[in-house]
Amino acid sequence: RQTEPNPIGAEGKAILPATLANSGKYTLEVYNLTGKRLGELFSGDLPSGDIRIPFDLKPLNIPSGMYTLRLSNSKLTQERAFIFHP
Repeated sequence: RQTEPNPIGAEGKAILPATLANSGKYTLEVYNLTGKRLGELFSGDLPSGDIRIPFDLKPLNIPSGMYTLRLSNSKLTQERAFIFHP
């Protein structure tokens, strides 16, 4: 599912809703469209099922544009595109 909101505005705060088949340690990272990793937004344990991960883009100091969120554990990766428009 898409970030809430999308596009993400000047406050830089958003939520990533996701459905996880397995609980465990996950990492949420942001990438530009060329595949360059720009930073980590979350790292920690998450339960299985429907979850909502809050995150803040402001500390990354990224410009307006389209980016990709990558949520991964040791076995699976989910990616979602989003627009940041500060």
